[in-house]
Amino acid sequence: MNVSWTVRIALAVGTGWLTPIAAQAPIDSGTAAAARQLIELMDVPRLALAGMEANIPALKLAMPQTPDQFWTEMLELAKRDLGQLVDSITPLYARRFSLPELQALIAFYQSPAGKRLVQVQPALVKESTEIGQRWGAKIGAEAAQRLSAKPPPA
Repeated sequence: MNVSWTVRIALAVGTGWLTPIAAQAPIDSGTAAAARQLIELMDVPRLALAGMEANIPALKLAMPQTPDQFWTEMLELAKRDLGQLVDSITPLYARRFSLPELQALIAFYQSPAGKRLVQVQPALVKESTEIGQRWGAKIGAEAAQRLSAKPPPA
C-alpha cells in the first residue's frame, strides 16, 4: 500500500472527526444523554455515511491511483465504527446546547416535520454534494482562467 495515497485519503475523508478533544469541563450525564438522543434522532450516523458515499466519486477522480477495493473497505469500516463517531461528537452537542435546548430539539426531531427532515436529508446531502462539486469545479475553472490571463509578476 502506497503511504502517500493512504495519507491523502485519510485527510480527505476526515478521519480528524475522531481526534480526541482537549480536556474540557466535564459534561453532566443528563446533557450527554440528551445530546446522544438528539444525534440518533437526527440520524447523524446515516448522514455521515451518505456524505462519505457522495464524496467518493470526486475522491476517486482526484486519486485515480487508489484501488476501488480501498473505497469498499473504507465504507465497510465506517459502517462498523459508526458508534465511535457518535461517541466522538456527543460532547460537541452537549457543550454547545443547554439541556433545555437539547430537549426542544429532540421534541422537533420527534415531530412529523422533524421525522420528515431526517427521511429526506440523505438525498439532500447527496444532491447538495453533487451541486457543490459542480459549483466548486466552475469556480476553480474561473480562478484558473483569471490566473492564466494575468501577466506573470515582475
